[in-house]
Parts: sequence; structure tokens; C-alpha cells
Amino acid sequence: MVRYTDRATPISQARSFWYGPLFGAVGRQCRDLSVTGTKHPTIKGMVRVLAGGVVWLIGAGLISAGLVGCESSPSTSPERPASADRAIHFTQIAEASGLRHRNISGDPKQRFIVESISAGVAVLDVDGDGWFDLFFVGGTRATDPPEAPSHELYLNEAGHDGRRFRRVTDESGLSTQGWGMGTAIGDIDNDGDPDLYVTYWGRDQLWRNDSSAGNVRFTEITSAAGIQNDDWGTSAAFADIDADGWLDLYVTNYLEFDLNAPPADGSWCHFKEVESFCGPEGIPAQSDRLYHNLGDGRFEEISQSSGIGSISYPGLGVLFTDIEDDGDLDIYIANDSEPNFLFRNNSSAEEIRFEQVGTRLGVAYSEGGLAQAGMGVDGGDIDNDGDRDLYVSNFSDDVNTLYTNDGHGWYTDATYATGMGRVVRPFLGWSTAFADYDNDGWLDLFVANGHVYPALQQVPGGLRYAQRNLLYHNEAGRFTEIGQDIGLHRVSTSRAAAPIDFDNDGDLDLVVANLNDTPSLWRNDGGNVNGWLGLRLIGESSNRDAIGTRVRLFAGDVVQTRQLQRGRGFQSQFDPRLVFGLGASGSVDSLVISWPSGQRQIVRNPPTRRYLEVVEGAQPVEGPQVPRPTSAPIATSTMPAPAAPEQMKVDERIDAGTLRRLASELYRQGRYEESRRHLERGLEVEEQDVTSHINLATVHFSGRGDYEEATSVLSRALDIDPQRAEAHHLLGKIQLQQSLHEEAIVSLKEAARLSPTSGEYEGWVGLAYQRDGQTDAAEKAYRTAARLAPWDPRPYLNLGRLYEQTDRDSVTAARAFAEFERLSPAQRRVNHYKRKLAEYPDHPAAPYLLGRTYYEQGRFGLAEKNYKLALQLDPNHAPTLHAAGRLLQDGGKLTEAANAYLRARENDPDLQGINNDLGQVYHFQKRFDLAIDAYNRALDRTTDAEITPTLLSNLAMAHAMAGQLNQAREVFERSVALKPDQIDTRDALGQVLMALGEVDAAAAQWREILRLQPGNSVARQRLQQIEAGR
Repeated sequence: MVRYTDRATPISQARSFWYGPLFGAVGRQCRDLSVTGTKHPTIKGMVRVLAGGVVWLIGAGLISAGLVGCESSPSTSPERPASADRAIHFTQIAEASGLRHRNISGDPKQRFIVESISAGVAVLDVDGDGWFDLFFVGGTRATDPPEAPSHELYLNEAGHDGRRFRRVTDESGLSTQGWGMGTAIGDIDNDGDPDLYVTYWGRDQLWRNDSSAGNVRFTEITSAAGIQNDDWGTSAAFADIDADGWLDLYVTNYLEFDLNAPPADGSWCHFKEVESFCGPEGIPAQSDRLYHNLGDGRFEEISQSSGIGSISYPGLGVLFTDIEDDGDLDIYIANDSEPNFLFRNNSSAEEIRFEQVGTRLGVAYSEGGLAQAGMGVDGGDIDNDGDRDLYVSNFSDDVNTLYTNDGHGWYTDATYATGMGRVVRPFLGWSTAFADYDNDGWLDLFVANGHVYPALQQVPGGLRYAQRNLLYHNEAGRFTEIGQDIGLHRVSTSRAAAPIDFDNDGDLDLVVANLNDTPSLWRNDGGNVNGWLGLRLIGESSNRDAIGTRVRLFAGDVVQTRQLQRGRGFQSQFDPRLVFGLGASGSVDSLVISWPSGQRQIVRNPPTRRYLEVVEGAQPVEGPQVPRPTSAPIATSTMPAPAAPEQMKVDERIDAGTLRRLASELYRQGRYEESRRHLERGLEVEEQDVTSHINLATVHFSGRGDYEEATSVLSRALDIDPQRAEAHHLLGKIQLQQSLHEEAIVSLKEAARLSPTSGEYEGWVGLAYQRDGQTDAAEKAYRTAARLAPWDPRPYLNLGRLYEQTDRDSVTAARAFAEFERLSPAQRRVNHYKRKLAEYPDHPAAPYLLGRTYYEQGRFGLAEKNYKLALQLDPNHAPTLHAAGRLLQDGGKLTEAANAYLRARENDPDLQGINNDLGQVYHFQKRFDLAIDAYNRALDRTTDAEITPTLLSNLAMAHAMAGQLNQAREVFERSVALKPDQIDTRDALGQVLMALGEVDAAAAQWREILRLQPGNSVARQRLQQIEAGR
């Protein structure tokens, strides 16, 4: 049945390089959609370009992916009042409503990474009264832990002037302590009430809801249910992955952090020259967990058998959603500083199985082929084309990423195409939520923000620790950030957040959990001026929570699609009701409800402006309506706008070059406005400085999102010097962002012509061609980029996407993706060590590690450059001397290599591998006595368990070349005993035995070689020679 409810009311430096801070198709013609008199192209016809610097040492020139086509299903904006965009206002009412507790998550200085995220929130109807309650997760402190419970439960009750939240933590049984993180809500036993899962740094807990009338009570059943996750759990979610009617459980796990043995021995790392905790980079990640509900109160862990646990990345956000509309739930995971996961559900009646397809489908990396620092995640149909798009919040100095679904399971990074690339770079995003806050029929987007390093407060005008939250208004697929305009002024270190209609008035409010602070409850005033319809779904054959149900709403030629998803955000659980905004329209033709059980249910002409409780398979009944407000209240914000940041004072007599260097440093710190002003001052002093022009354009484009001003500045730069490749390249990226394909192709090709050895520039040419539908030209450019930069994984990522999106054979696409995956780890290390070099410019470890990775990629010139830099910083840095020696040895400069090795050994006699490498150089110089001495030194410093066959074989060969045949035989035999399948070593041993006159023993070695490798012609020839000589 459908029931209607009328419930509305008016790093230490040397070690810290291993412990980095948190970071981490062709287009078919699209029709335009008119929105309040202005036309915007639909998402599928837009282009996204990832902004990056071309002159800054810290700038990133990143490669984008291909545009995909438009959907043809009807999707037009519902009518809405012209003033609807700003008719709503959010009012902060947390304290007045009774939410007064203060989150606890470690010490205010945040010395350890575990202290940085202990804050979760869940929306749930504990007692089934139709008014949604709140559960907050908190943590503790490493020293002087508080006596108060870590978590808080509040019931939503009537007050004398509206709804109030009453604390019921103690009587509920949830008054526990520990390092709580996040929470998941689900009716695990299908008894009609929500049960509760809490993640911890430590053992997670499962709580069964045993509440009765007037008595709220939870019982801890973790062990009895067979769940044991002792790792660092963060976000979690319930969903029915095999459609058996029972909710299963996914838990994202983070890092192997030990408070008793922290990274870098507990000393500080650094971020932008301020002290920071160490991690996540350099700390091993933990694998996620998947538990299957057996239906009898017990769960079975199936992480490994299902394919979920095969890879360990630091997980933070989780979303259950159906990416292909095939009726089963897939899983999207936001990983920190690693590629994101998309697990496609390939389960059958016989087994539960997931396949990781994030890279193939375009949602593992940014469009530039880079892993970002994923925090929160949500899914929703932002362009009303009927499929789920995905959004991931990321670290500061980056953009959050919007992936649009082309309807066939392929995704395109549309961050810049939708306007979401502006504003966001200084913010560090956490929980995020798609919700139609003004009920105009288009999903808007909320992002909770807050940095992780309190010491940033010491930097005037730089990145802020406490940050305001963002709200993006959706105008037919184009987003504008309006948070400050509608009251979201409060600056906090926010973490978890969730939409909730706590007063049941039809517009979605917001609850936010703030770290070491009181929560925020933002009441939505005016969002229900437009028409709306809310659904509370109850499964019968399906799981009772109806998770996975898809609903399509038809109103004239307007079609909206929603799915009841779980997970979402970061360490959060949202209001589970589906709310459809109707704009000025007051009617709905029909609802088509597709339940997880496979049942399809149609509700015709439902009444609006109310919540409908829809039970699977039952007939609807009519109920009362929530009246439309006579006017939209426009309140004055209860929070002051943040003060303007302190500005850096600069000597008025400073020269242009110094101003440019200061601007670069300010840009690196995220102080974009100050950087802009310094560059503009420099250009007043030196008008013809092309580098300053390009840097200023980069600030406008990457830092401020002002594409028009960036284009103007670049035009002036090219008037001064039309031969500057960087200017043409940046201009081409901006034009590509604006869907000016032909102009972008011209600019990017000119940049590639002026810099013919740049694989990156050629890759951008490929992107422009692909956007323009010229797939053959795009493929040629990508292949040229791969040839010019064989170490770069990005051309192969773009080739793989191109092949799959143009229906090229799957084998060719798979090869391209495999090459991308092979090359990616080294390139990710390059990006990491570049960041470390910027953060620690005076420490030799950064250029050493960067040079070593360049060496691994075969980029020997860059390796040499960074080794020289490291040795300028510390001439006796043994690891760099060792690495430089290998580079010299590869170049045939044996004397220089030996000298470098000797200096390295002198500074660190126990340096791993140094004596073996020195011995090889002496061997090549035919200084066999010195080689033997070096190899023996290596053996003396190696335990028996660490001795390698290679070291023994090298020593044996040196003995042989020195004429010491008995010693050579002895050591060769040790090597063969350690690894019997060594073909070359057995052959060398055979030759030594022959020289000693032991023909039968030598023959035995060559016969063993033929047994191991029957086709070995050398061994066969040697045996023939023995037979011929008998």
C-alpha cells in the first residue's frame, strides 16, 4: 500500500619522504536546454579540461580523456519561478535544536593521522515514528581520554516551536568509547527497524535495534553475527548484493597504523613548510571487507572469494549503485592517493563475484591519468538522462571530480565542462551529496570541507584549516557555487555530512559533523516553494530497506530518475527517502518503481507535496498534503562571513623577477589572489615578460577558474612572443575546456610543433582530435605521444578509452590498458617525489628518490640532473653516490663509477648492494683481485638467509678469471645449491670442472641443463665435444 503522512511543520625530514601528507567517443550533436532564458549545452556535449601550469615548477600539465555522446531520452527542466535560484536560505540551528555535543578526535595539534577523521553521522528513524533521528560517531584522545561517550544518539521530537533533538545516548546502550570513524544503517534482519554498524580504528561494532514503544535500545551483536574487522574501518554500507532479500555489508579499510609505532617514529612531517602528521603515503594500506548476510543473523566474510580483497588501497568512501542498469548493485570506492575502485557486480546464482573495472570505465583516475586523493563519493543523475553520474571529493590543490555516465557504462571526466573546476582548489573535500535543495528538478551538490593540518593557520593568506562548505546549484547540468549567497558561511573542519528533511516539510536540510567541534544543522528555508514529491520505500520480496530500487518520475515531457543508494558521502548515512523536485509544476503523471526483486510497479497520478510510503506490490491510497508556503522566507545568516585573509607585505621597490618568484611560492601555497596581484605588479614593471604573462594566465585558469581573463592574458603573451610553446599549449587547453575544438586543435598543434619532443603536448593534440570526433587523428597523436615519452602511462590510458568507446576489438584495448597499468606505478612515484622536492628543497632525499625513479623509467638525463642536485645538497649522501655510480657504469664510465661507489661505501659501509656493484666494475676492468675483495665484503655483511645466487656467481666468476679454479668451483656449487635452475651458472661451473680435468662432473652439469631446458644448443654442443674427444 501507499500511505500518506502529514508530518510537516512550517615527517622528520629524512624519513618523511616515505610518509607523504594526505593527498594525495565521439561527441554527437546535443540539443540545448533553456533555463531561465539562458541556453546551456547538455553535459554530453561539453568538454572538460584539467587545468594545470605550464611554467610553474609546481604546475601540472595533465591529459584529459575523450568526450562521449549525448543520450536521446527526453530530459527538460521543470518550470520554476525565475527567483527560485536564490529563494532558499540555510539557517544554522544546531544548538537551538538540541545538538550541543562536541566531537572529540585527538589532540588539537593533530600529530597522528588517526586523529584527523574520527567523525561520522547517520540519519535514521530509530523508533519508526516517521521523524528522522541522528546518530553521531566520534573518537577519543591518545592521551587524557575523555570520560564522555564517543558517540551520541538524538531522537527527533516535537518542541514548542518546532522540532527538537533529545539526547538518548545513555539509555540506548550506545554509550561507548573508542576511535570511532563512520557508520552504516540497515535493517539486517528485516524486522522493520534500522540496525547500526560503527567503524573504528580497531574492532568495528554491529548493533541490533531492539527498541520498543517509548524505549530506545540497541544490543551489540558483532561477534554473534560473525563479523570481525579489526582493521582501520572508515566508511561502510549495507546493500543486497545478490538479491536474496538480505542486506550484506561492505567496509572500507584505510591504513595499517600503529599508535605505538607511528610513521617516522612519531616525528613531524611537513606540508607547505608547516608541520603535519605523516601519511598516508608510505603507510601500508588495508584491504576492504565484504560480508554476506546468511539470513539467520550471521554474516560470512567473502572478501577474497568475491574479488573485493584482491587489492589493498586506502579506502575512505563507498557507494552502492547500479552503473549499468542491469538490476544489480555495483560498488564504487574512493581511495586516498591511489586509483579509485569500481567493482562491477558479475554475480550469478552460483557465486558472488565482483570485477574491478574502474580504469576501463574511466572512473579510477582523473582525466589526466593521475590518481587523486579520494575522500567522499556520491552518485546521482545530474543531467536527467536516466543514468547515475559519479562525484568524488579530493584533497586541496586539486579539483573534486565529476564523472558523467554516457548511458553505456562509460564515464567522462566532466569536472570543468560543468563548471565544477572553479572555486574548489583551496578546499579539501569530504562528505558530498547530490540533492535537489530548491526542488527545481535538477540535483544540486553539497560538499563538506576542512583541511587536515592545523598548522596551516600559521600561514597568513594561505590554505585554511577551517573551511566553509560548498553548495553547487545545478542549472540543466551546469553548476554554480552559491553556498555563501544562501547562508553557508560557517567555517569548520567538517568531515561527515548528510541531507535530512528533519522537519518533513519537503526541502532537504543538512547535518554536518565537525572535527573537535559542535555539529552543524542547516535548516532549509524556502526550498519547498517549488513542488515536490517524497517517497519512503518498503520492500516485501526485496530487502525491507528497498536499497537498490530505481524510480522514474514522469511529468509531461520531464523524466527524473532516482535510485535508493547506500554508502554515499564520507562516513555518513543519508536520509533514505527519495525526494523529487517538481519546479512550478504541481502534478506527476506516474511513478515507475523497479524493485530489487524484479517487480515493476506503477503509481499513476500520485498527489504531490507530501511523503508517500510505498510498500512493494501494494496498491496506493491517498493522504493529506503539505501546503505550499505563501512566501519563501529569506533569512539573514546567523554566521558571519569569513574574514579576508592576511596579505603578504612586499617592498614597493622589488623587481619583476623577485615578484614572479614570490607569486610562484604564493601559488604553491594556494594563495591565488595574492599570486595574481604579485604577477600584475611585476608586469607593470616589465610589460614584456612573457613568463609572467603565462604564469598569470595559469593563476586565472587553474587557481581562479577565470577562463576569459586567462585567454586575454595569453593573447598578450603571444603578441609579444608567438614562438612560446607553453602559451599556445595553455591556450589550447582553455579552448578545449570551452568546447572550441577547432581552435584548440590549432593551438595545441602549434605548441607540439614548437616543442617537437614533448609527448605531453602531443597527447593534448590527441585529446582535441578525439573531442572533435577525429578518432584516426587522435589515435595517431596518442601513438606519437607514447613514442616521444615511452615512460608516460597517459597515452595508453587514452588509447584504451578510445578503442573501447569506438568499438575497437577488446584485445587491443586491453593491451593499451595493461601498458597503462604497467607504467603507472613509476609515474605515480615521480609525481610524489616532485611534491616532496617542492616541500623539502634542502633535503637530498627528495632529488635522490626522484632521480632513482627517473632512472627506472629510462629518463637518464633527468636522473643525472636530480643526482647532481642531491649531491650539491650533501656531497656525501651515500645512496645518491651509489645511484650516480650505476648511471656512470651504464654509460661505460667505469673509473668514475668505481670512484662514486668507493665514496658511497666510505660514507655508509653497510649500504645495500654497494660492494656487489663495485665488484662488477672491477670485474669489467679486469681487476679481479679487487673484484673478489668487493664481493667478499658483500658476503661478510650479508646473513646466510640474505645471500643471493647472483652474488655467489659473481664471486665465483671473479675467482675463475683470476685463475683460482678450486675457489671458483666451490662458490659456483654454493650458488647452484641455492638455486638449482640457473642455466648460466651451471654452464660456467661445467667449464671450470673441465679446466680442472673433471670431465664427467662437467658433463653432468650440461646434462642437467638439457633436462631443465631441452632445447639448449650450447649444452648439447659441449656434450658432443666431450663425446668426440673420448
